[in-house]
Amino acid sequence: MSHLTECSICLEKYSDERKPVILKPCNHKCFCNICIDILSQNSLNCPLCRTVVEGYYIDTDLAKTVNTSGFSILSNLKLNY
Repeated sequence: MSHLTECSICLEKYSDERKPVILKPCNHKCFCNICIDILSQNSLNCPLCRTVVEGYYIDTDLAKTVNTSGFSILSNLKLNY
């Protein structure tokens, strides 16, 4: 299962820079923080299920070396009408 080792958007392997994230509230976890930050500038929706994304958590089970804690609010999201 490649989604456990790489981002489904950029296909880069997870690393200290590209951390795996869990989207909230849908709990999809096959994206890296960099791609989600870039996508959040244009969309409020999960790329898989289109659920409105409120933020994300770093998936510490996949990224044992992550030095971050908690929930990241996507405060720079823009609504496109």
